[in-house]
Amino acid sequence: MKLFGDCKEKKPSFFPWGFSVLDKWLQVKHRGGSLDLYFQENSIHKIAIYGLSVLGKRLYEELLQGETKISCGIDQNAASIQLEGLEIKTLADELPEVDAVIVTPMSFYEIQKNIYREMGSDVDVISIEDVVEYCLGRLL
Repeated sequence: MKLFGDCKEKKPSFFPWGFSVLDKWLQVKHRGGSLDLYFQENSIHKIAIYGLSVLGKRLYEELLQGETKISCGIDQNAASIQLEGLEIKTLADELPEVDAVIVTPMSFYEIQKNIYREMGSDVDVISIEDVVEYCLGRLL
């Protein structure tokens, strides 16, 4: 049986980063906030969510309750992911115009370059971590 600590890869682990993001997000929720605050205060009305693993799915669920429109999800494994009410595409597909793409995986800068290459540099590319930290800061 392989434990998390046995991994020999040199890549940074999602677990400390993802745990930190989820911990701060939970603090936002406990203070009565929502990540929709970030989008409303920054005049971002239409987004795509890049990465539909744990953080992407939770972001989708949370924003369904708010005013921000989610135009689509983007994931390299689009064919194997289903979320009710959300069209899921790859970066190679024709993508709708959005105000911003919210990146939920931790490899933000690499993904950001790919998004700019496929969608152009006019779209804002924002890390989920930045969204969470902004909202937490506004509630403290």
